[in-house]
Amino acid sequence: MSDKTPNYTPEMIERMKAVYSPDAPEAERSEAVATLAKELSKPTKSIVAKLVTMDLYRKAERKTKDGKPIVKKDEYADRIQVPLGGSTG
Repeated sequence: MSDKTPNYTPEMIERMKAVYSPDAPEAERSEAVATLAKELSKPTKSIVAKLVTMDLYRKAERKTKDGKPIVKKDEYADRIQVPLGGSTG
């Protein structure tokens, strides 16, 4: 059997933990991913995938064109049911 070389060394992983903060604002998180990709000479998607396996990555919040959060159909239906006398759930 051949020994498999890891894609990320322990030093790379420590650098990723130091640079990427899931609690940072969205712009800072995406900038950190781009910085790590450049520093580590890896594709952005590879960095994101590794951060996901490390339980660090937080995906960007989906928003409408005017910046408001997306409201799902279920939430709209619940809002309509209550005034009409229906039950939610």
